[in-house]
Amino acid sequence: MNPNITPRERALLKVIRLADPSQGCRRSNPQLTRQLGIGARQVRTCLAGLRERKFLTVQIVSGNQRIIRLTAKGANVLKR
Repeated sequence: MNPNITPRERALLKVIRLADPSQGCRRSNPQLTRQLGIGARQVRTCLAGLRERKFLTVQIVSGNQRIIRLTAKGANVLKR
């Protein structure tokens, strides 16, 4: 396990990877909260931390829509 990644962050990366690799993950924070069984603040914190450390990217496609994608760095973490 990568010491730079928490178990929650790892679970979030897995959800993003499984969503739709070709299109990216379009799930909202409330959907991620329900799926992972963690609080909304934890989802926001995990997303921000993973984005800051370049494990994922977030693309805004319209007002309140986004696409989350793993970077090569994020995908490599899940291979370990």
